[in-house]
Amino acid sequence: MSNVKVRVDFNSRSHGRVRASVRRADGPVANGQTVTVFDPYEHGMAYEGVVHELDELGRFTVEVNYVVETVPMPSDAKPCATVPDRTSSS
Repeated sequence: MSNVKVRVDFNSRSHGRVRASVRRADGPVANGQTVTVFDPYEHGMAYEGVVHELDELGRFTVEVNYVVETVPMPSDAKPCATVPDRTSSS
């Protein structure tokens, strides 16, 4: 498993790869490096993938391979909105 974890939004994709930024990585990244990506709003699942297209602004894409672990939600992440339970009667 990779030592570098990158917080991403799995809904932000480019050519089937997840978009990412070095600003959201907990360590240095390089083209071809294997990293762990996670989206705190997607049930805490993390995926291992390979960094592609790292540019001079620190943006890159990750080709996601497979689930590697469940990660805790970072303390600064805002929780998802909850939908009221309308099945119970009051």
